[in-house]
Amino acid sequence: HWLNNNTMNYQNCWMRVATTADAAAVAAFAEMTFRATYAHANTPEDMELYCRKTFSESLIVEDILMPDMQYQLAIANNELVGFIKLQWSTPPMPMPFERPLQIARIYAHPEAKRMGIGRILMASAKAFATEQQHDYIWLGVWQQNEDAIAFYKKMGFAIVGTDTFLLGNDLQLDWIMGMPVHSK
Repeated sequence: HWLNNNTMNYQNCWMRVATTADAAAVAAFAEMTFRATYAHANTPEDMELYCRKTFSESLIVEDILMPDMQYQLAIANNELVGFIKLQWSTPPMPMPFERPLQIARIYAHPEAKRMGIGRILMASAKAFATEQQHDYIWLGVWQQNEDAIAFYKKMGFAIVGTDTFLLGNDLQLDWIMGMPVHSK
């Protein structure tokens, strides 16, 4: 298993755009990561309902084929270690930017947290935003996910608003966090 390899070097982690052939692996990885992150704080019924509705292979295929969406995969030692789902559609609140880019999902393998995968994923999102001339990056994060909020703040994001998120039958509160994209 790649995580047991003490010589793991995340400089060897590389990014690539997902294709429909990746949908099953992305769906399984997303569900595993989501459950590992949130199961302890939610009911089994809400988790089951949300995961069943959200992480099917067919839904991931639909996402990958959307013209306003891109999945980017982080690969290390031929294993999926993280992914980021980028979307350029209308945000849930007015923003004073012309071309905002949403980080709809950013997932790192639970055993790889604090090992640099999140930074690699975020760098890929920022590079994509610059390349595609987006002027703002935003995301939603559960207000109780203190680790993620701290990471996003470290990456330059600030809280700019709130939104709701339906997990199963539980309506939860998210922070909307964002940051301008600076071309250099």
